[in-house]
Amino acid sequence: MNRRPSSLKTPIRPANKRIRARRQPLEDTVRDKAKPDVEGLSPTMRVTVKRRWFRKNLVIDEEIVPLQGKPLLNHPRSLFGRLWWAVNPWRKRNGHPWWLTFLLRVFATVVTLTVVLGVVGVIGIAVLVRMSSVPTIPATNPGILLDVTGQQYTDLRQTAGREDVELKSLPSHVPQAVLAAEDHSFYTHMGVNPSTIIRALIANVRSGEAVQGGSTITQQYVKVASGDDSPTIFRKIKEAAQALKVEQTYSKDKILELYLNNVYFGRGATGIQAAAQAYFRVDAKDLSVPQAAMLAGVLPAPSVYDPLVNPRATQRRYEYVLGRMVEDGVISPTQQTDYEVNRPLTYPRPTRIDDPYPWFTDLVRVELEARGFKGGRGLTIRTTIDPTKQQTAEEHFARTFDDLTATGALITLDNDTGSIVSAVGGKDYKADQFNTLRARRQPGSTFKPFALIAWLQEGNDPEQIFQAPKSITMPEADNGKDWTVNNFEGASYDNLNLSDATANSVNTVYAQLAHEAGFQEVADVANTLLDRPRADLLPTHASLVLGTSEVTPVELAGAYATIAADGVLRIPHTITEIRRGDELLYSAQVPTNHVVNQEVDRLTIELLQSTIQTGSAKRANIGRPAAGKTGTTQGHGDAWFAGFTPEYTTVVWMGNRDNRDSLPNKETGGGLPAKLWASYTTAITRGVPSTRFKKPDPEKFDGSPLPAGDN
Repeated sequence: MNRRPSSLKTPIRPANKRIRARRQPLEDTVRDKAKPDVEGLSPTMRVTVKRRWFRKNLVIDEEIVPLQGKPLLNHPRSLFGRLWWAVNPWRKRNGHPWWLTFLLRVFATVVTLTVVLGVVGVIGIAVLVRMSSVPTIPATNPGILLDVTGQQYTDLRQTAGREDVELKSLPSHVPQAVLAAEDHSFYTHMGVNPSTIIRALIANVRSGEAVQGGSTITQQYVKVASGDDSPTIFRKIKEAAQALKVEQTYSKDKILELYLNNVYFGRGATGIQAAAQAYFRVDAKDLSVPQAAMLAGVLPAPSVYDPLVNPRATQRRYEYVLGRMVEDGVISPTQQTDYEVNRPLTYPRPTRIDDPYPWFTDLVRVELEARGFKGGRGLTIRTTIDPTKQQTAEEHFARTFDDLTATGALITLDNDTGSIVSAVGGKDYKADQFNTLRARRQPGSTFKPFALIAWLQEGNDPEQIFQAPKSITMPEADNGKDWTVNNFEGASYDNLNLSDATANSVNTVYAQLAHEAGFQEVADVANTLLDRPRADLLPTHASLVLGTSEVTPVELAGAYATIAADGVLRIPHTITEIRRGDELLYSAQVPTNHVVNQEVDRLTIELLQSTIQTGSAKRANIGRPAAGKTGTTQGHGDAWFAGFTPEYTTVVWMGNRDNRDSLPNKETGGGLPAKLWASYTTAITRGVPSTRFKKPDPEKFDGSPLPAGDN
């Protein structure tokens, strides 16, 4: 047996890291040691070459043996060799432009990585599915609600008895309605639907926030069974793996049955039987097509799509579900039209006689749902409710509204945190569970501070004098149309400064402010302070400054608490902590970012104090530092007072439950709302040391812009 030449013991680096076969004697290659790249071997000899990975050189390790007529693998005349020679992106291509070689290499790298990642992903998912267990619904207790002192004040037990039902006992249109609304391809996917996930991802990217979910019914069941809805990638991967495991374990019908018996429908009802009782007082087996469509419609957000909470949103969702049922062939277009006109009526929600703060508990349920803990089963939730302040709020509210046909709302926030310490959303929860705290109404002149902030942040002179006629017309100011603004009840003034214009809530002056600042800038300030999501921004129009767009008392309280907190964002919330046993699942974080320039905010507070001291809200004067703004809508349909001390912000709304008819005696925000605010605020601040608001620095207002965050 021949020994390999000693010259071959030295590592040889072939051209382009490949050995290319050529008709060239091996002796010439070995002998020509000055030539660093061996371009080929004799076709009559065979050399076994081992590539040593992670090195740049090749070493010929085996002996030279007769070829015996077998061509080299890399020989260009072999099929594989010819193909590789043609497609190899790393091969030097003489005469080809550099960018073509670069693109080929990038393409090859992307394809390689995609294949590798795909293989790794498939293997990883297979391992996760094999390691995953099938989640089961734990026998847990209802969620427990604690007040701010840590004492339990109620729980989240069912208001309608929970009872499991078999899928076959339900009329076919009940599961079909749920599938049409939530997962129309349920019977064809394997537990995870990639196309739905991609579609939801695109929709969420376009909107800048989570507006559409991509979970299948199987994934939703896993979420309900595990009780974990944390917005993490790991949780989503685990959920997908468990969904695949569930699909391997149960039949499709069984999965759908488990889902229908354990999903939360709102109103304290878990499961389709409890939901049928809570909404329509019938058994699930007796649900009609419209009733089934309405129940299917509330599933994504029961606190939003409850007919008693938001009738317009409920109607849109109801029509959407009926439309999907038509697409799936469950009902005909004629039936759809008939059902849309004749929406089923729902009964009032069952009440809990052992819940002392039902209006506040409603807000807790909404926040639990928003944070991914729908229903709150098995959780201990520490809330922000202050029993003393809540009792005071209810007493003063009842004293004001008991003898009136109108209703109202009262909500108080702690300025340091944004915590809701008291909340009243109506006169009698047992008689009517419609929570006015969540009802959207026109806020009137309570929106004027948003225009004031936008105008001051633009660098305008706060000492400017304005004309204040009873009526003013701005050419082409309203999207190219002339905009005419009238003062309340036709009042006319001489030239006014900002303080007097704010104190007397002069529309014609604030219309000028909004026009000079820019209507978009006013809308931006309002959306920021109200903490509106991108999918629900206020429209940009001229009359926004006069409060023609609708808000809830909760939203308005958050905006005024932000002003009271030196321009630091305050988001109204009811929950400080959520635990499952000893495990901490959620802890509230208080924002620290300024959304209003500090100096602008302090000047705004100074101007709002004039409303109470000399202006339209004299009834709100409590003999200690306070600021606020009245609001009365056209026709006296809504009356507001939003005010704050350095410690607390309270918003009072007065109006009719179902319409915008004029209030008795043409009530205004400076009347009963301001009076209620004063009596209640005096009570909750009794014994609290009086503090003053911080003064603005006049030198900061030198004509330069004062943007938010520049403090």
